[in-house]
Amino acid sequence: MTSEIVGAQGSNPTSAHSVVVKALEMKTSTEALARRLWMSFVAEGKDALYQEDIIQILGSHRTEEAEHIFSTLDADCNGDVSLDEMIMTVVEVARERKALARSMHDVTQAVRVLDRFLSVIVVVCVAMIYAAFFSSGFAKYLATIGTQIAAISFALAGTAQEFLGSCIFLFVKHPYDVGDRVDIDKTPMIVEHVSLLYTVFRRVDNNKTVQIPNIVSNNMWIENVSRSKAMKEQISMTINSSTSFDDIELLRKELQTFLTSHDNKRDFMPTLELDILSVGDMKQLELRVEVTHKSNWSNEMLRATRRNKLMCALIASLRAVPIYSPGCGGPLAGEPANPSYSVSISREEAEAARAKFDAEKAAKRLVAHAPKVADAVPQAVSSAVDGNSYLRPADVSATSSGRPSADLGRDPEHKNKLGLRRTDVSRDASVAPQRPSSTYARYAASTASQ
Repeated sequence: MTSEIVGAQGSNPTSAHSVVVKALEMKTSTEALARRLWMSFVAEGKDALYQEDIIQILGSHRTEEAEHIFSTLDADCNGDVSLDEMIMTVVEVARERKALARSMHDVTQAVRVLDRFLSVIVVVCVAMIYAAFFSSGFAKYLATIGTQIAAISFALAGTAQEFLGSCIFLFVKHPYDVGDRVDIDKTPMIVEHVSLLYTVFRRVDNNKTVQIPNIVSNNMWIENVSRSKAMKEQISMTINSSTSFDDIELLRKELQTFLTSHDNKRDFMPTLELDILSVGDMKQLELRVEVTHKSNWSNEMLRATRRNKLMCALIASLRAVPIYSPGCGGPLAGEPANPSYSVSISREEAEAARAKFDAEKAAKRLVAHAPKVADAVPQAVSSAVDGNSYLRPADVSATSSGRPSADLGRDPEHKNKLGLRRTDVSRDASVAPQRPSSTYARYAASTASQ
């Protein structure tokens, strides 16, 4: 009894303090300890722990202490503590206890290194002062020593800047401790080890170990998730532009019912925000859902479990309303409710419809455009082809069937196939005989086939 009063109960392995500390060292024993405490405090026939149960056990004269204990256990502030919530709270306390011990050890090591460095500087300064007072010939060397110190200071300026910046970052700013979940430049990481000049992190996404100098971290954007309170999650989605306001309100009611249910009120706040951010290209609506968790996201497994539950409830609510994605909501193409049609028209009708569309489009313009030269080229080529009387479709077919390397103007066989005679060529001496080239013949053949 005397040892417990003076605070030396840790030396007794059978004391309650030693048993609890030993149980907090492992996760399995920590969960067993939480179950034992919960079953010891909860009254028979109840499924949750209430503040009255703790007051009844501790006594009415310790009401303030009971209220403080219950507020610590009831992290979601819903008025009761379930078995799962009790286990999660005790496990989190054990984790924070280990992290605090590691953080104190790392900070102690950093302070020890700083103490040694400052001790060396003090010894050097005391030695110089002692030599200046008790040595008459030391004064003549002060100028030389000062010059050497100045040269060394220029050489070690970067190191000195890093050392001083790291000291300010670690002891003055102190943005994180060992075990904290932080986001550095949007990268989620967990602090593993803190030293005087650097910090070791473990990435959450791929479990890699990252070492970052403290002078570099001093210029980065650091978000400490472990030190945050209740955190808000935003989920963006695109829905069909034909969605009505009543459907969006129905979605709000469905999600509100999910958040306030008995199984989910321990994980999420009852507040819900549903915003339409933009209409995009008028074919879709961009919708954002904002839900507030009752704790931060330092526990990645718990955060992932809650988010998966929320996403499943969101997709179920969208299907229940229903709210469709862009381009959906109607029958698929080819179904009896939405059959496909194809219409065949002649080339003349297609060209006439195209010309009518271009004319109506040009008429709607505020300033009319001049016709382009390129639009008249196909017509000129078509007129030139139609005006060649010496080239017939049969001649084109004969030309295409010939040898590619043959010269149509000198090969008698091809001259006979094409039917070229002297009488077909102008007898005027001022006009040179014309021979159809193979490229021109192929172009005429393709035009004739069309």
